[in-house]
Amino acid sequence: MPEDLAVFIDWENIYISTVTEYKSKPNVSAILEKSREYGRIVSATAYADWTDGDFRNAPPTLYSNGISPRYISARYFPGGRSQKRRTNSIDVMLAVECSDFLHNHPQVDTYVLVTGDGDFIPLVSLLRSQGKVVVVIGVSEATSYHLIESADHFISYASLLEEDRAARAPDKEPKKKDADPYEELVRAVETLKRGGKTRVLGQVKQQMIVQLGSFA
Repeated sequence: MPEDLAVFIDWENIYISTVTEYKSKPNVSAILEKSREYGRIVSATAYADWTDGDFRNAPPTLYSNGISPRYISARYFPGGRSQKRRTNSIDVMLAVECSDFLHNHPQVDTYVLVTGDGDFIPLVSLLRSQGKVVVVIGVSEATSYHLIESADHFISYASLLEEDRAARAPDKEPKKKDADPYEELVRAVETLKRGGKTRVLGQVKQQMIVQLGSFA
C-alpha cells in the first residue's frame, strides 16, 4: 500500500521561476504526477495572493487538479504596489500550516515542497526530525543549493517536464541516450568556471542536477 503524502506549493516562487526560466506557467499536472511516484496524495495546497494579476487565473486549474488555493494577502514596502513586494507572509503561512498538518496527520510519511526558496530549510529540518521524507520540486537554476542539500530528494522542474512530454508522445520521440556522468561532471565544472561561480561541491552538484534532472 503506498504511503500517504502531502503537497505544499509556494505558488509565487514556482510561478516566477518557471516564467523566468521557461517562459511558461507551472505545469500543475506534471508536478502532481511526479509527486504520486512517492505516495498517495491526501492533501495538496498552493499559497499566493490570488488577487494579483499574475496569479488570479490559477485557482480554477488548481481546483480541477485537486489542489486547494490558500489566499495570503501580499504586503508591500512603503511606496505602493510599484515597490518591492514583501512576501514573507506567504512563506510563514505555508510553514505554519505545514507544521500544523504534521501535528494533526501523523500517518502522512512524505512531504512534497514545491519551491526553490532557501527560507524553507528550517521547515525541511523539522519534518525530517519527525521521521518524514521530504521531496523538493523546483527550478534548478532558481533553487537554493542549501535547500537541495537539506531535502531527502530533489526533483528538477526541467526533468519533470521532459518526463511529462515523453509520457504524452512515447512513440514519436526517440529514446534519449544515457548521459555519461564523467562527461557531465566536466561540463558542469566548465559551466561554473565560465560563470565565475564558486566551485564548491554543492554548486557542482546543483549544476549536475540542472544538466541531468537528478543527481545523487
